[in-house]
Amino acid sequence: MDETTIMKIPGNEISKLDKFEGSLFKRWKGKMFFFLTDLKIVHVLNEEKPKALAKHHWRTSSGETPIQIQQCQKWEQDDFMCKGYILNGLSNTLYDVYELKFVDSTLGELWEDLDKKYKIEDAGNEKFLVSKLLDYRMVGDKSIISQTYELQDLMNQIISEGHTLDESFQVSTIISELPLICKDCRKDLKQKKDAMTM
Repeated sequence: MDETTIMKIPGNEISKLDKFEGSLFKRWKGKMFFFLTDLKIVHVLNEEKPKALAKHHWRTSSGETPIQIQQCQKWEQDDFMCKGYILNGLSNTLYDVYELKFVDSTLGELWEDLDKKYKIEDAGNEKFLVSKLLDYRMVGDKSIISQTYELQDLMNQIISEGHTLDESFQVSTIISELPLICKDCRKDLKQKKDAMTM
């Protein structure tokens, strides 16, 4: 099966997944896990490789391959595919690092290493996102719409990290960040904020 065939499988297009650049690991990991689950190969992350029978027992008297050998071959194929999908889900820079580092390692070792390294960095990223939201200031020489989208994106990133931001808090944050030239508009919106939604 060539690469273009794999990419066209409905619902399984890895090209639609964002490449992992080194931040927001939890989000990328969840998307990748769902993708691998949809392909029915995610089991290799949690299962040990089945033990094959000794080589002289590979064939039964009728010439059929025993189930254990088939299971072992299937696991190896799924492990190879899973590892390939995960590596291809990384940015080019991270691909180069992990492809060389884990050339002879199992998928579980690759997944565990990514998890250990970037889970810690995500914790720092959450703090960074919150401080970025608190420090955000709208300016008068830039489109208010685009700045509102920037604020919403920050809040959505915080929410995607597992935190809750009340909708009234989100509305109030956007209103309070309107630039000084919108002073009258800001005052009117503050009075109506309880009835407003995102």
